[in-house]
Amino acid sequence: MAEEPGKKPAPGVSRKPLLALELPAAREVARVEAQEIELATGVAAPRHDHPCPVVGRVESGELLFQIEGQPPRRLVAGQAFFEPANTPVIHFDNAGSVPLRFSAFYLLAAKDRETIRLLPHH
Repeated sequence: MAEEPGKKPAPGVSRKPLLALELPAAREVARVEAQEIELATGVAAPRHDHPCPVVGRVESGELLFQIEGQPPRRLVAGQAFFEPANTPVIHFDNAGSVPLRFSAFYLLAAKDRETIRLLPHH
């Protein structure tokens, strides 16, 4: 149920903006695949990219996150991230002292069959 602009939400309902962005390129999204992923303490994901945009949210722990060409950022529980399609992810590392748990939503085109591709190290 959508809220009308300028109206307050119904009692007992609150909203917290997590992420608002324009997708870098127009793209057909035929399906969404959602995954909950956990990285153990000290684990760093290998350099990788995705054939589709990925929107995610840190559920617990602390994430060191860096997209190629952007500065590194530290994200904690409740913060959202965006990984553009076909763009290397340099850091996606558990930067805390507890397991990192996050949700990832893959915005897949009809032709997309994979969600992640591992890339060679530089």
